[in-house]
Amino acid sequence: MTQKGAQNGGGRFRTADALGLLAVVAAAALLRAPGLFRGFWADELYTLRTASLPWRGVLAQTVSPVIFWITKTVLAAFPEPLAVRFPSPLPPQYESVPLHAPEWALRAPFLVAGLLTVAGLFLLLRRRAGGTAALFAGLFLAVSPLHIYHSAEIRYYGLVCLAGLALLAGLLALEEGRTVRGAGLAAAALLLGMLTHLSFALAAAASIAGYGLFALLHTRPPAVMLRRAGTAALVCAGAAAVFLAVVIGGSPGHLDRLRGLVAPSTAQTAPPADTADAAEDPVDGAAAREKHVLSARNYLVNYLAARTLSCNGAAAALVVVPLVAAGLAAAFRRHRLLFFLLAANLLTAAPFFLLPVGHFWAPRYFIFQTVAAAALFGLGADVAARKIAALAARTAPGLRTAAPALLLGVWLAGSLGPLRAGWAENARSHNDWGARRVAGALAGQVAPAMDKIVYCKPHKGRFSYLLIPHYLGRLVPGWDTAGSAGRESFCADVDDFEDLVAAFHGDPFWIVSFNDNNADPALGGLIAARGGKLHTDLGVASIWTMGDLPQAGPGPWKPPAREADADLPEEARLEEVAGPGGPRKRYSVTLMLNDAETPRTPTVFFPVCTAATAGECALERGARHVVRFRMRARDLAPVGNPKRTFRVMLEGKGSLTDLMYATGTAGWREYTVVFTPGADAPDGLVNPRIGFGNRGGTGTFEIEAFSCVVE
Repeated sequence: MTQKGAQNGGGRFRTADALGLLAVVAAAALLRAPGLFRGFWADELYTLRTASLPWRGVLAQTVSPVIFWITKTVLAAFPEPLAVRFPSPLPPQYESVPLHAPEWALRAPFLVAGLLTVAGLFLLLRRRAGGTAALFAGLFLAVSPLHIYHSAEIRYYGLVCLAGLALLAGLLALEEGRTVRGAGLAAAALLLGMLTHLSFALAAAASIAGYGLFALLHTRPPAVMLRRAGTAALVCAGAAAVFLAVVIGGSPGHLDRLRGLVAPSTAQTAPPADTADAAEDPVDGAAAREKHVLSARNYLVNYLAARTLSCNGAAAALVVVPLVAAGLAAAFRRHRLLFFLLAANLLTAAPFFLLPVGHFWAPRYFIFQTVAAAALFGLGADVAARKIAALAARTAPGLRTAAPALLLGVWLAGSLGPLRAGWAENARSHNDWGARRVAGALAGQVAPAMDKIVYCKPHKGRFSYLLIPHYLGRLVPGWDTAGSAGRESFCADVDDFEDLVAAFHGDPFWIVSFNDNNADPALGGLIAARGGKLHTDLGVASIWTMGDLPQAGPGPWKPPAREADADLPEEARLEEVAGPGGPRKRYSVTLMLNDAETPRTPTVFFPVCTAATAGECALERGARHVVRFRMRARDLAPVGNPKRTFRVMLEGKGSLTDLMYATGTAGWREYTVVFTPGADAPDGLVNPRIGFGNRGGTGTFEIEAFSCVVE
C-alpha cells in the first residue's frame, strides 16, 4: 500500500471503533445462530459420511480434508458414538453416518469462521480506510444471506471466505514491508484455502494476479520490487508444493480427478446424481463428465446481483451498485493495491463464460466475491458519507455528523425486502427434508420394543431417511438407533415392498412413503390395496399402518377456534360427546355417489383464519399451518379409485387444493396435515377453510377435535 493510502487509514483504534466492531459481530451472530439448531440437511450428511472415515481415509477420499478433520475432532469430543446403519443397496461409504453429536456443536466451528471473517473485514478496512468504511463493509457482510447461509453449515464455503480474507491481509502486509508477518499469513491462507475446497483457487489466482499486476505497474526501486515479488512467489510455490504432496499422498487418482474437471469431454455423460462437490466424490479419470459453461446473464442476474450484492430488486440496486462503483473508484485513487486485489476477485467468473468445465457452477463457488463486494461497498459508503457531510456543512450543519446514519438508513430501507427474502430462503433451503417432522409424527405412535418401519421410495441422493432413526432416538426412550437395522427397512420399488410384506409373515408395521418428486402412485396404490391405512400426511411424507398396530391415544383435547362457524352440509349430523377436556362436538357426514340427479359432494368445512377479523382473513405466506383432527370411518367404501375414498381439502375464493387422501379406518385415528402457503398451497387465499368430504367414495365418517394452528 502506498504512503498516501496509509494516511487515509483510521489511526488509533478508538472506543467508537470498538463499539462498531461489537455491533457488527453481534448482528452477524444473531442472524447466523438460528442455523445452528436446524436439522441436518443433505450436504451435511456427505460431510458426516466422509468424517466417519479414519484420518488417512479422509485423505484417500478427498483433496480437501480440512472440514472433515474439523468435523472428526468435534465428533471425538462427544462420547458413545452412535451410527445409524441402514440395510439398503447403497455403496459401503453411505451405510454409516455418525449422528451422535448435536447439530449446534458440529456447526459451531464454521459459525466461528464466519464471525471471524466479518470481524477481520472490519479490522482490515478500519486500518486502511477508517471507521465508516469498516462499519459499512462489516454490516454488508454480516447481513448477507449468502454468507449467512454458508456460515451455519458443516461445509466448505465459510472457511473459503476466511482463507481468502487472510490472503488479502497477507499480501497487503507484504506490500507494507512486513515481510515475515505477510509471508506467514499468506502461506497459512493458501494452505487453509486449498485444503478446504478447490473453489478457493479462484480467489487465490485472482489475488495473486492482482498483486503481480500492481507490482508491475507501480513505480519503485527494482530491488524492492524483486524482493517482494520473490517473497510472494516463494510463498505460493511452497504452499503449492504442500498441497500437491497432500493430494498425491492421499490417493494417486486425485491428479486424474483434478484433470477431469477441465479435460476435454469425449462424451456427454452426466456426473453421478449424488455428487455433492467437484472436490469430494471420486471421479474416474477415464470417465467423461458433462461439460458446463457459466451463463453470463444467469451469473449477472442470479449470482452477482441477487446473491453477491444482496440486491435482488430495483430499490436495493439503486443504492448498492453506485456505492460499490464508488468504492472501486475510491480504491483506485487511495488504496491502489486493494483496488487490484478486489477488482481481480470480482472478475473471477469471467473465464467460465467461455471455458467448459466438468462440474456445474453454483453461486457458492464464487462466494469470496461477496467479501470483495463488501469491502468495496464500505469504501463507497465512506466516500458517500463524506459527500453528504460536506453538503450538510453548507446547507444544514446540524446533519453533518449524522451523514453515516442517514446513508445507513437509505441502504437498509432499499435492501430490507431483498434481505428478508434471502434470510427466509435460507431457512427453507437448509432443511432436513422432513426427517424431524416424520420422526415427530412417529414418536407418538411407535412402540420401541416391537414396531417395524419401512421407508418406501426415499430419494437416494438426499439420504434424509437416515436421519429419521436418529431423531426417533432423541424423542422415544428406548429406541436404540444402533440396533435399528433389525426393525427398519428400505424399499425402492414395488418388488421390494412385496418381498418385505412376505418376509414379515403378517406382522404389522409402519410405512413411511415419501412424497413430492419422489412420489410413486403405483406404490401408494399397492399399499392401500394391501390393506395399508393412511395415518398422517406431513406434506413431505405420508405415514401408513399395515395391520393392527397399538395406537397411542389422542392428547388433551382443545376446542378448535371458531368451531361454531363450521359450515355443515344437509347430510351432516352434529352431536355433543363427553371428552377429557369436557363436552366436545362430533360431526357425522354421510357421503353419496354423485350422479346426474344428485351432483353433490357432501363436505363439512371449518374456517382457517390468520387475520384479526374473519372479513379480512387470508393465508399468511410461508407460515406453517398444522391441521389436526380425529376421524372414524364406519362404512366408507371406494367407488372407482380406492385411494380417493376420502379427502381433506383447502378451499378459498376461486381456489381448491387437495391436502390429503385417505382410505379411512374402522376405529378412531388421529391425523395431522401440514401445509405452507406459497409452497404446497396457494398464498393469499381469501377466507380459507378446511373441508372434509369425498372424492369417489360412499359411506359415513365422523370428525372431532379439529384444530388448525400456525407455527
